[in-house]
Amino acid sequence: MQTRFPRWLLTLGAMLFALYPVALAIFSFYEHPETGDYLWVSLALYLTTMVPTIAGYRSWQIPVSQALFNLIPALLIPMLLLPNLPKDSIGTYGTWFVGAMATMLGATAMRGHPWIAAIGNASVVIQVVAWGGLASIASTGIFGAVIFLAAGWLMYVGLSRLNAETEEYNQRAVNLAIESAKTTATRAERERRINHALETASPVLSRIVSSRGLLDDGLKQQAVRLEAALRDEIRGEALITDEIRRSVNDARTRGVEVTLLDEGGLEDLTDSERVALLSQVAAKIDTVSQGRITLRAPAGEAWRLTLMATRSGEPEPDIWLKLGTREPAQ
Repeated sequence: MQTRFPRWLLTLGAMLFALYPVALAIFSFYEHPETGDYLWVSLALYLTTMVPTIAGYRSWQIPVSQALFNLIPALLIPMLLLPNLPKDSIGTYGTWFVGAMATMLGATAMRGHPWIAAIGNASVVIQVVAWGGLASIASTGIFGAVIFLAAGWLMYVGLSRLNAETEEYNQRAVNLAIESAKTTATRAERERRINHALETASPVLSRIVSSRGLLDDGLKQQAVRLEAALRDEIRGEALITDEIRRSVNDARTRGVEVTLLDEGGLEDLTDSERVALLSQVAAKIDTVSQGRITLRAPAGEAWRLTLMATRSGEPEPDIWLKLGTREPAQ
């Protein structure tokens, strides 16, 4: 079982750690009172940027404006304090701000802006080395500042990857829910059509049973049309609307052979779009008085619907209709 720490607890721990340089700054005032008001201004700058960087914002990423604002103390605090510190203060609390900037910039890197944090970190390092020489690298916390930046950067990479994987997982879950809903809707629609077909067939079937198989010509024709209608409900699926059902039945009454084949070409249309498209087809079917009609909804082709009406002995179809241009796949 996975254990998740509350965000407030993690934030509290980070805040307590970030306040440690504040304590060092106060101690440094007693060691180096010459920093005077510059120290308090520097502390104010640090706290103003550190608190929202660590504890602010609901998203794990802070705004770019906040990250850019964090450059201000990284640039100004060394400029305010270093000219007022004697060179022999290397290794004392006087360079507290190096750790403070490392904490704040490490958090900036972790929360989505590693390059901005790197610029701020470089500013601190350059100013400290320019003030204390290369000897200051080992005793002012510069190594720690670089490590903090690297750690924040690595955490940013990990969080970005985790966020991307989470979004991908959520999208897969949404797609699965959509597919499940489509399947449920398709199943419900199929059941509705089957029930409708059975209700329609029931009177004719009852007459066939009562006649004990002795069918007159009229009943035979009704049975043939009924068999075709049942086949339409099974193979026609999305092609079946009340208007299509009526037009096909009328065409068969006129002696026209009609075949409906739904191969999935209408799946991504709304009901209103599907009905409007099939209404055009029904109007064309009503004009056919003999021969054979084939209505298809092909999948993976440039057209959503094709309607062909042919007559025996005629080389060209009477109707060859393509409807519903499909948008090309991106």
